[in-house]
Amino acid sequence: MKIDLKTFLRNNFANIISLATVPFALSAFYYIFLGNFFLSFLFINIAFFLDTLDGYFARRLKIESTMGKLLDSFCDVINYLIYPALFIYKFFTFDFLTVVVISSFIVIFGIVRLARFTNEGFVIKEGKNYYKGLPVPVVLYGTVICYVLYDKFIPNLMTYFFPAIMIILSLLMVSTVKVKKINNVYWYFLVLIGLLLLSL
Repeated sequence: MKIDLKTFLRNNFANIISLATVPFALSAFYYIFLGNFFLSFLFINIAFFLDTLDGYFARRLKIESTMGKLLDSFCDVINYLIYPALFIYKFFTFDFLTVVVISSFIVIFGIVRLARFTNEGFVIKEGKNYYKGLPVPVVLYGTVICYVLYDKFIPNLMTYFFPAIMIILSLLMVSTVKVKKINNVYWYFLVLIGLLLLSL
């Protein structure tokens, strides 16, 4: 049976973009273990950038599918849930039990959040798309912001408050709070500002 490569690539273009996030996420993991905060954050943001494109091309090319949604969710687990868990293990000086508890909250509630979104999709209100619960990328960036505060500004306060902050964010992921979907351009701008500040 002959496979039309052009048709195959077109029909799976969004899925290929989703899967392309994985090597960048793994590169981010590698630099976490090396203790290189900036490069780990840079690579996970490349993964984030690609992740924002898969849905766009799926809609633009009219190739949305159940498999595509599942692949996107699986990749999101790696990018937005496993990354902060490893990040906490490496860059925060908490004891083993605290790290396990915080990371478990992030990963378990994040998986539930992604599964719910895959099953239910957006909440549509007055023609606008809303997420039910906090989007998972917020937990990733929340972790990084807390680390910057912990490392450079208020280490003592963050030592006490960081676990509570992450548990609250985890619970908000599976809440029924509606969060309006913002344009990807705003996400790119915030990420760029973050990278510039961290490079100083």
